[in-house]
Amino acid sequence: MNEDVLISAILIVKNEEQHLAACLDTIKDWVSEIIILDSGSTDDTLKIAERYQAKVYQDSDWQGFGVQRQRAQRLANGTWCLWLDADERVTPELREEIESVIAKPADNTGYSIPRLNWYFGRYIRHCGWYPKPVLRLYPRVLTTYNDSYVHEKVIIPQDMAVKRLKNDLIHYPYKSLRHHVSKSSGYAHDWALAKYQQGKRTTLLAASMHSLLRFCRMYFFQRGLLDGSAGFLLSVISAYYTFLKYAELWVMQRSTPKGSPMTPTIMHVNLAKGFRGGERQTELLIKELAQHGLKQYLVCRDNSPLREHLKGVSNLEFIAANHQLMGHFATHPKIDLIHAHEAKAVHWAWIENRLRGTPYILTRRVPQPVKQNLFNKLCYKQASQAVAISSPIANYLAGLQLTPVTTIPSALAHLPHHPEISKKIRQQYQDKFLIGHAGALVDKHKGQREIIKAAVLLENKVPNIHFIMLGDGPDGEQFREESQHLRNMEWLGFKKNPGDYFAALDLFVFPSRNEGLGSTLLDVMDFRVPIIASDVDGIPDIVKHEETGLLIPVNNADALAEAILRLFNNKPLREGLAITAKEKLDNFTPASMAKRYLALYRSLL
Repeated sequence: MNEDVLISAILIVKNEEQHLAACLDTIKDWVSEIIILDSGSTDDTLKIAERYQAKVYQDSDWQGFGVQRQRAQRLANGTWCLWLDADERVTPELREEIESVIAKPADNTGYSIPRLNWYFGRYIRHCGWYPKPVLRLYPRVLTTYNDSYVHEKVIIPQDMAVKRLKNDLIHYPYKSLRHHVSKSSGYAHDWALAKYQQGKRTTLLAASMHSLLRFCRMYFFQRGLLDGSAGFLLSVISAYYTFLKYAELWVMQRSTPKGSPMTPTIMHVNLAKGFRGGERQTELLIKELAQHGLKQYLVCRDNSPLREHLKGVSNLEFIAANHQLMGHFATHPKIDLIHAHEAKAVHWAWIENRLRGTPYILTRRVPQPVKQNLFNKLCYKQASQAVAISSPIANYLAGLQLTPVTTIPSALAHLPHHPEISKKIRQQYQDKFLIGHAGALVDKHKGQREIIKAAVLLENKVPNIHFIMLGDGPDGEQFREESQHLRNMEWLGFKKNPGDYFAALDLFVFPSRNEGLGSTLLDVMDFRVPIIASDVDGIPDIVKHEETGLLIPVNNADALAEAILRLFNNKPLREGLAITAKEKLDNFTPASMAKRYLALYRSLL
């Protein structure tokens, strides 16, 4: 993290020439950087932004407000994110309060700001519009926005506190009555589309009742009548918006043929004993699909860590199965599709298909060949679709000619991070160039012996390079014995908070001997840490040589040591690789993965 950049003011914009300059005038003299992500302006918005020396980026691949805000945040460098819309203004009093809070910040704390709206001649202090604080100031690495297409919100982790500032953020939401009505219409359509995709339904009677209740609540119960004629107009337009969004949903559902599987019921199967990369991806997918309103089941062992990780997820039920023959006679409603997430799960899905006729898909996460026995061939041939997480796996599966194949990459996990813990980790290694690795301690897979060899080569040549190794596994004790003479290497074991360690690193090395994709690399990139990895299997799908990292030949400690020295001596290259890698993460978010799987589910039904 760039310690010189304290506050990143971040805006997502499109055609905001009327408001942008006035907004930037209120922050230009005191924030550290201004990040502007434009989604396709055709007016003078970009020229205005450049006049204020903002860092301007463009991304017109609109996937909703939540995703666009996530993209913008990944471009920021500051310790703190200050989110603004172009039609907002920071008052001098609010500026002083923000600077005061940041000078002595509370741990793991974000700050909400009351927003005062100007509406056709007066400030609205009722109608439920005030103070209505919005969370706009928080440590960049602590959280981000959710994926909602409209009405997006900041995700609040369990260990995050939210405190409220006293001074107002001034908001000028509408240029004219026509603008208000037009904007409401757009929001109504986006809301209805999101609900429609979740399988929600409504009636025109419900739309009418919701609209009437909205007016009564705003004008009478929330005392909008005290805001005079502006309060009455605002209540009427809000009631209109409420009717319109439910009416839009009603129109959409009537356009869908009966029986269309907009929200299929999915049964996931993962019979793994532990919790590794495949289980993390299963967890991420189930949580994201829950946001789309799907009913889901998970067939897993009765002691599977997935049960704890997915505790509290809505519309999810567990079915116990400690082996492939168990769990087939559980009582549940009709399942539309089974999704097998690992090898034993594929066998379970085939048996379930034979018993109940339920179609299934499988996800292949490892690059090793499928064992060529009759049962495996039957299981793969009966699958409606095989999903590979990387292009080499997809090419291999396509060569088997057993079932259709598509590619859906794994997702990063947006690991939590506590800046004060990362700072303490750095303090333990003052004046050290800190190199990290994380993974199961299994040399035939992860290649940790190549790191030991590289540490030997570098120990005397560059004494301030230091390696920290995270993870456990069957080769752990042997690794510790082999490296006990090294002063530049430590084995820290498994850590429940890897994000705190990733954020403290100067470099990450990943010399795997085989790797389906390497989703750990995505999590490291998310912390803007440069990467050196093996040019093997699915890793090049993530790490593009000289663009988002450095690739080295597999099983080559000399090449690893040379690459480390190159990045050690070239800070601009390190920073450039890390920034570019961060910018490429949009295709690897949990939301993107879930969207692709959901489209696949629907296409098969």
